[in-house]
Amino acid sequence: MRAASPPRRARWGPVLGGVLLLVASAPAAHAAHADPAPDPTVPTTVSAEPTTVPPGPTTVPGKTSGPTTTTTGPPVSVPPGGFGGPPKPKPGAKPEAPIPDPSPEVRILLDQVRLQDQQKIVAARQRQLAVQQFTEAAARHRVDLERAAVRRAQRSVARAEARIRSDALAAYVDPGSTGLEQLVGTGYGQDKPRAVLLAVAIQHEKKVLAAALDRVSTRLATVARLQSEAAAAAHRTASARSLVDKAQADATARSNELGVALGGDPTWSLSIEGVSVFTPAEITAWFDQHGVRSRASVSVPDLAYDYVKEGRDEGVRGDMAFAQSVLETGSFTNLDTIHLNNFAGIGHCDTCASGFAFATAALGVRAQVQLLKGYADAHATYKHPLVDGRLHGPAGCCQTWRQLTHTWATNPNYGAKLMVMYRQMLYWLVVHRGITPDVGAT
Repeated sequence: MRAASPPRRARWGPVLGGVLLLVASAPAAHAAHADPAPDPTVPTTVSAEPTTVPPGPTTVPGKTSGPTTTTTGPPVSVPPGGFGGPPKPKPGAKPEAPIPDPSPEVRILLDQVRLQDQQKIVAARQRQLAVQQFTEAAARHRVDLERAAVRRAQRSVARAEARIRSDALAAYVDPGSTGLEQLVGTGYGQDKPRAVLLAVAIQHEKKVLAAALDRVSTRLATVARLQSEAAAAAHRTASARSLVDKAQADATARSNELGVALGGDPTWSLSIEGVSVFTPAEITAWFDQHGVRSRASVSVPDLAYDYVKEGRDEGVRGDMAFAQSVLETGSFTNLDTIHLNNFAGIGHCDTCASGFAFATAALGVRAQVQLLKGYADAHATYKHPLVDGRLHGPAGCCQTWRQLTHTWATNPNYGAKLMVMYRQMLYWLVVHRGITPDVGAT
């Protein structure tokens, strides 16, 4: 029998400034969860009667390929109304004091990272343009060289034609003063009439002329080919220049966005849908610096890879989902992590003994990302089949992470705590990438 979990809903400690939320004691850091299924007025796929998922292998619907989707672990009770129904406040519980929401600073740091990414794109486009310009210049140079060779070949033709005419005329006047002198002087044709010598000379010069004409023809064909290559290179250069212009315009837009962010906008909130600005390696490096040992069934690099990949597949911010999991699981150390591959408290309501169980860590990540997408998009479609048919929240209820407060979890500071965690990540990333942060460390 598993050890009893400590009381839920009173597990959030105050957050002071930039104090690190990574803690090694999972139960103390686990977030309390509200009903992540529809409220009673929203259709739900969960039975209206309490349903207990017994221990032992349970086939999870919707998976058609990849790892097995059988789940194991402690029973998961699903009372009426979804994942536990609306939570009831604990009698006499002291309300948690509000904490500042660092969303404006998150926006600044995020815009700094995006601006740097765009500047890298500009630099890459400029390098591509330089390569294309060099290729185009080389192609045009080859055209010029080949045209010069054509002119030389044409001059050879002209000289051959002139010699034919000259020999034909001089052969009748003075064979010793023409090109026939060599033939006559060597004894060749001394007994031949001048008509025969003329014929030999003309035949020889015609061969020279034919060879010169062939060279001209070959050179002209080469010129045509090189001109075509030069034109194609010019087109690629123009395309590269257009990409540079666009990248520079995007960089200007990013810079303007950063300027707006620096001005402050308390209404701004980070969207659930979007792209990760962290790479898996950066997520791993950020996590490892704190010295907390994850107790997940796979390595942190594997988890980071899955979060970025699954987020990219479904259009959800995978790095932010990782931050949510760090907050939910006490840095991947709680019992849901160890026994259930559940990294987001899915199904772990105030009165539930435990959350949903997933067969592998990868499926646990996928389930979290799929549920987040369902919260953000009322008409969500998924790249992968649902890991669990019960992964349906109040569809389209929350377009931002801040809106998950009182929805994904009952803690009144849930959204702010998510932003505190992500701010820590982003501040590290900005410094890691050599950018001077426009906000303080805390």
